[in-house]
Amino acid sequence: MHNYIGTLLSLLVMILIPVGFAQVHVVEQVKQELREIQADAVKKIEAEGNLLPSNTKPLLQAFIASEFETKKFRLDMNKLKLQVSRTDGISDNALTYNDEFMCTITYEKLNLVAFFQSNRNFVHTMFGTMEPLPYDASP
Repeated sequence: MHNYIGTLLSLLVMILIPVGFAQVHVVEQVKQELREIQADAVKKIEAEGNLLPSNTKPLLQAFIASEFETKKFRLDMNKLKLQVSRTDGISDNALTYNDEFMCTITYEKLNLVAFFQSNRNFVHTMFGTMEPLPYDASP
């Protein structure tokens, strides 16, 4: 133990490498949970039928709250922002069958991750198409 700096550096490396791996694991777990929530939200909107974009927010908030309860996600629901916007379709402003929409989910990054990166949020975008209603299907 004559070389205190070398000993200190080796101890630091022995601690930082497992902490780094644990942080990478946590970040990947957060991303996976966000993708799962987003995919379920897109399926819910697609199956809902005619919707106004202003009605999607309360519908999704109730749906996501029930998802958090049943699936025991580790995410904080207050940091989660979900936005649905219509991209293309045949109707003027309502989401009706065969209209396309974009679902964007935003979640604040963990403090350690945000410290090393320039962007402060996880942002995932997914596109969906409203499903035709049974009476709209042609024979």
